[in-house]
Amino acid sequence: FGKVCHLTKKSMTGEQRECFVDIYRKLCGWHGSPTVGRKPNNPTKTLCLPSAATSIDVNAECRRLCAYNFPAMTLFVESQNFGKELSASFCGLCTDKHSQIRRSVALGFHEVAKALGPSLVTSIKKELILLMKDPSLEVLLGLVSHLGVSLELFAQHVSLGSDKAQGLPDFVSPLVLLDSTASKFSAWRLHESLVRQFSHLPDCLTSDQIYFKFIPRLFKILSA
Repeated sequence: FGKVCHLTKKSMTGEQRECFVDIYRKLCGWHGSPTVGRKPNNPTKTLCLPSAATSIDVNAECRRLCAYNFPAMTLFVESQNFGKELSASFCGLCTDKHSQIRRSVALGFHEVAKALGPSLVTSIKKELILLMKDPSLEVLLGLVSHLGVSLELFAQHVSLGSDKAQGLPDFVSPLVLLDSTASKFSAWRLHESLVRQFSHLPDCLTSDQIYFKFIPRLFKILSA
């Protein structure tokens, strides 16, 4: 869906474009309810019945595919329109109750960040921090594989302003938590992938943030 929209947008009229975006937003929020254009994560409007297991699975798969298509849809609506057209849907997918949907978002998060670019990437800062704190190891594995790319885009945004010396203080605690989670659950694949992403830290954090927060953790890992 996303690729078709992106590749054919030059041939679309404004009305056709709005129609495709509206359909996609409804699919992102599809929970088997007749009212699909609702705000994300509103349990009072979710009409899925526990006994309808097959229906729930189909609804979740629909949202998973929407998450997979999100990078292409971000290119389709263009970065300047993301806030008003796709931001709410993105938040809903990042906080979906099904981990496979959050994992699908996590796998393509860096692509969404690249589509938004350094000037607008902060519009998805809250969602990145939420995913970094996700309780599912599958979600964390999907996110961490390209986490450095996302962090560098946030760092580039900071470099556009006047606070270059601050680095990315809001991401220090989530990164430390990620490392602690990997250690706690002996998730060596997650740990290995995260350590690889540490090579991006000099471009994202200040020397003090790296020295006091991450150098001791690296020594601990090397001596384990």
